[in-house]
Amino acid sequence: MLIDAVDTLPVLFGDIFAPPAVVEELKHQRSPKAVRQWAQNLPTWLNVRSPRNVQHVVGLHRGEIEAIALAEELSAKLLLIDAKSGQLAASERAFRVMGTLGVIAQAAIQNLINVEKVSAQLRQTNFRGRIELIQEIVDEYWQRGDANT
Repeated sequence: MLIDAVDTLPVLFGDIFAPPAVVEELKHQRSPKAVRQWAQNLPTWLNVRSPRNVQHVVGLHRGEIEAIALAEELSAKLLLIDAKSGQLAASERAFRVMGTLGVIAQAAIQNLINVEKVSAQLRQTNFRGRIELIQEIVDEYWQRGDANT
């Protein structure tokens, strides 16, 4: 979409599921044009599925609520979510969570992307996170020697 990393998702995590509310957020007019266009023609690896049991959670948007509900129904091991409030709610439900920076760092560690190029691309978007964290995660990984395990 806005950076050259979205197609690493199925490589990194296998099956990828998203609830309809998340897809609708991607299509919203406030989303960047490239994101809206991507969401209009979703890749075959993205499985859009409605959760059966959605309960309102104070402080969360509909997409976050549906994502957590779907993850619960699927017994997902990991929930990809950026919003801090959504991450906290998912963590309270014992989900492992990862945001955009973590995904990019994992892709860089597995040599699926060029971390400098993707970091530069991310800086050109409306992303509000601390982009330097990507390189810190990658550096820590290599310093710990995890690459040899």
